[in-house]
Amino acid sequence: KKVPGHEKMLEACEYLLGAPVGEKIAVVGGGLTGCEIAYELALQGKDVTIVEMKDDLVSQKGVCLANSSYLREWFAWKQVPVYLETTLREVKDGSIVCAAKDGSSVEIPCDTVISSAGYISTPLVEEKGHKNVQLVGDCLRVGNLRSVVWRAYEAAMKILVEQYKEAVPHVSGTASFDRFCVRPGSVRPEAFFVDACGLERTDRLLDGGQILSVG
Repeated sequence: KKVPGHEKMLEACEYLLGAPVGEKIAVVGGGLTGCEIAYELALQGKDVTIVEMKDDLVSQKGVCLANSSYLREWFAWKQVPVYLETTLREVKDGSIVCAAKDGSSVEIPCDTVISSAGYISTPLVEEKGHKNVQLVGDCLRVGNLRSVVWRAYEAAMKILVEQYKEAVPHVSGTASFDRFCVRPGSVRPEAFFVDACGLERTDRLLDGGQILSVG
């Protein structure tokens, strides 16, 4: 929002929710979301330009190489203009003004500007100091579907560990559990911990995670 004319831009989420765009579009931000938006617009026959401040498209970690490589190669094949190491300086009516790596000014004509420069996590409450809070998704760390699914799994495991410790107080503080595992059963799943010594400690779980017995 420090860029003059920022109010003229569409946020990536606004576009994804159906906001109309023109025919000549500048996408500011060449991460995964920005590249997928540019790809979709190009498939629709729009005249698209990508502006990215880093030295490569889709440079963030954790993205499937097949996806990122395909997008780079597709843009090169279709000759979609890509400005790398280029920073947005101003949004004007009918164009954007950018600064290239060498400091020179670049003006790119466009009738729509889509901002896909990323987001910052702003959770309503922090996990630290709140025992019963587990943050999942972009409120913890901006990521993708894979990262949120993995984080949800980790949060669920933490909840199960706490339930186990409460139900089996005599092992609390005397055993260090390295990992929690679930083994499918014909009647109900069997859950077990493997402690720091490699010993398996098992219990039977009812539906909903209620501990029935300890073995």
